[in-house]
Amino acid sequence: MVKKMTTEDLARMMKRGFDQTASKQDLKAFRKGAGARYEVVDKRFAKIEAKLNKIDSKIVRKSKSGFTLIELMVVISIISLLASIVLASLSSARTKARSTKVLTDLSQIRNLAGLISSDDNSYSGLCVVVGGLNVLNTSHAKYGTQITAFDTDINYNNGTNGVAVCHASATDYCVSAVDANNNTKCISNKGNIGTATCSAPGTSC
Repeated sequence: MVKKMTTEDLARMMKRGFDQTASKQDLKAFRKGAGARYEVVDKRFAKIEAKLNKIDSKIVRKSKSGFTLIELMVVISIISLLASIVLASLSSARTKARSTKVLTDLSQIRNLAGLISSDDNSYSGLCVVVGGLNVLNTSHAKYGTQITAFDTDINYNNGTNGVAVCHASATDYCVSAVDANNNTKCISNKGNIGTATCSAPGTSC
């Protein structure tokens, strides 16, 4: 019968030199003891693996069952928040673009005023009084179509802030309009763009 080697026997054997003094009997005892220990370790790993398989199966069953009501509510809340942020950004960008378009239209009207003055030697043909309101002369014989296009575009892009206000004389003119941000923009023959509301041909923007 082979004697079972203990840890103390192994320590003494290693102390005196395992490679030189170990007998066949010592090696058999060592292998038998090591094999028993490996068997215990294998059994423990098998138990751990079985527990992990149970956890995995529970996760799979949960994933197949779909979202819970709370999870769905959280997802919907996040989507709603992101949508509101995006819509607010889009609204702000759209308003800014429309305000820029109003200013561009006023700049084009200033160019037309220069052409009218060159043709008629007067700015008076740029504006007209309709129903007590000083507005752009959309019926101008030569530039009526262009003036109408710019006036309509201003009215569209500034929302409900109305058409442009226009005052003109032989030597001066002033045109102002409210943009989408409710800010007044003004042009005149003085060559500057300002924020005044035109009340007379010589109004300084």
